[in-house]
Amino acid sequence: MKNMNLKDTDSNNRSPRITSALFALLFALGGGAVLSGCEEQGPAEEAGEEIDEAVEDAGEQIDDAAEEAGDAVEDAAEEVEEETDGM
Repeated sequence: MKNMNLKDTDSNNRSPRITSALFALLFALGGGAVLSGCEEQGPAEEAGEEIDEAVEDAGEQIDDAAEEAGDAVEDAAEEVEEETDGM
């Protein structure tokens, strides 16, 4: 004879309607939370975006300057090499 636990049989007999309703409720709440994040930005968010843009621009300027400096070093090295080849 099998020893059946009543708790196991009760959980397996949950109504599919209740389960569907719970999933629908969770989906609706999650969708509402996502949509509420799309509201207009406040001053802190705008300031944060401006800071991000300024940092990105500064980074690009640094990259450009480093590339120019590297090119100048290569040019100087080539000049030195050309001058020393004749010696």
